[in-house]
Amino acid sequence: MSISKIYKGSASFGRFMSWFWAILATLISIILIVYGIKYINGVDDFSKKTSAKVISKNCKDTLCTIELSFVNDKNEAINTRIQTTEVIISPTIEILYNSSNEARLPKDNNKKNGIIMIFIAILILAFYWGWVYVAKKYEFAAAGSGFSSVYSFFK
Repeated sequence: MSISKIYKGSASFGRFMSWFWAILATLISIILIVYGIKYINGVDDFSKKTSAKVISKNCKDTLCTIELSFVNDKNEAINTRIQTTEVIISPTIEILYNSSNEARLPKDNNKKNGIIMIFIAILILAFYWGWVYVAKKYEFAAAGSGFSSVYSFFK
């Protein structure tokens, strides 16, 4: 077996592996894009914001149960409890609540998280399909990739 055949075989395997990883990356990117769109278009059930008075705090380890009192949009006084890992120091806090008067602390912006997920998916796609292009155009890159893949199998 000549060096030329080994080189060409390694390049063929490298091209195959670049396609394999690009297809797998595409599937992962599709999942990221779907969840990103879901986060961007998702409607938060906790859409009402108000100020709540902290009545009591009971912390065990890193989890705190906080008893709150707030007035909803119908001017009804509501007492409720929330659990959080955040340290609450002030006597009043900003909360979000829903139509059932369940409350929670404001959390990260889901729209921002969705945009980040889509951006990461695009980067993944660009990198892996860029590598397919490089492996197709430059035989030495495909051969190096193929040799590296074979070496990883036997390592």
